Amino acid sequence: MLGSKGITICSSLDRPVSGNRILARAFDERACRQGYTAYYVRAPRLLHELAIGRGDGSYTRLFNRLARFDLVAIDDWLLAPLKDSERRDLIEVIEDRSEHASTLIASQLPIKDWHAAIGDPNQADAILATDCFITPIAWN
Repeated sequence: MLGSKGITICSSLDRPVSGNRILARAFDERACRQGYTAYYVRAPRLLHELAIGRGDGSYTRLFNRLARFDLVAIDDWLLAPLKDSERRDLIEVIEDRSEHASTLIASQLPIKDWHAAIGDPNQADAILATDCFITPIAWN
């Protein structure tokens, strides 16, 4: 995944699982140990930062900061259904990064439930069609 472009999704294919945070943190740490730049962020915090950036004018700076990392690991993806502005912001982050860097998305929500949580089938398809590598997780 590191050094490649696109998105890696760590999620269950059929039921909620735990342990994705451990996996996201491990990827983040491994990237740093291999000399890559990495940034770990929980999706609710990223959404909050993007909303604040939209209001105070730091939105572009935040995008530029995210673009500098070789890996951005977004944890707790889709804990709650997305609002329209959140959906648009996340798609911008993902599409912006997909052309030049790696993004890891860790979610406890099974991928089959993403369309409903994202709230717009076209935007959900856009996320899943962006050079995705889906890594199903099964914790026993």
